[in-house]
Amino acid sequence: MADMSYFNDVLLYHDAVRKDDVYYEDKKLTQDQVQALCDETGSDAVISLDRMLFESRKNVVAFAEGYVEGEIQVKMSGVVRGYLPSRPNPLATVYVADSLFFMEDAPNLILLDRYLPSSENALRASAEYIGAKASPNFVPHWNSETRWYYNAMGSRWKEASAYAQSEKWDKAVEHWMHLYEKSNSPKAKAKAASNLALGNEMKTNLDEAYEWANKSYELFKKSEGEDGKNTKLLALYIEVLRNRIRSDKKLNMQFGE
Repeated sequence: MADMSYFNDVLLYHDAVRKDDVYYEDKKLTQDQVQALCDETGSDAVISLDRMLFESRKNVVAFAEGYVEGEIQVKMSGVVRGYLPSRPNPLATVYVADSLFFMEDAPNLILLDRYLPSSENALRASAEYIGAKASPNFVPHWNSETRWYYNAMGSRWKEASAYAQSEKWDKAVEHWMHLYEKSNSPKAKAKAASNLALGNEMKTNLDEAYEWANKSYELFKKSEGEDGKNTKLLALYIEVLRNRIRSDKKLNMQFGE
């Protein structure tokens, strides 16, 4: 997270907040604990690592051909939470679970021990790996996703497509709105509504995009049925937009908006 250059500073708190020895129990920080940590460190938020468990196993096999093969398997799981002192409940909770394998072969055990990492280094590498997988949940990042828009015969459709290709979304939305309002075909209206959802998403009007995607879904369901290809496609798009809206609200909370 410190390498992302997003936060002004990322501090490591060099003490365990929990003092009990029931390490396998998942316990949230209280609002008082979060406030106390922020006051002590001058921080604006707290990210906690709870119930981080590691299981490491090493297995060595000797083969008749005269060489040995070794494997280290590390399984890990835990809970990562983000807290704001102004909120009684965590802002985000991420459950992590994964495993890492190290495998080498060598002519003898002495060389094998040189090739395989030590148990400590294997655990360190596993901790770095699980941390790298969890950190994108707490810092802004880009995900590449596929989007599409429908085209059809007619000058309005072609003009709208040209505007979309040049990312002139205001003009594209204007043409798609005209096509939606003037069309009598449920399928044509469904295509225009889907395009309007895309146009509004590109303009970051996520609530409007969600509404248009739902209209498109209902129109496609009316013309193609629930098992239609376009109906299923819009159902997936609706879910993507729902998740974007949810993430956007969380981001606004982080900025105090």
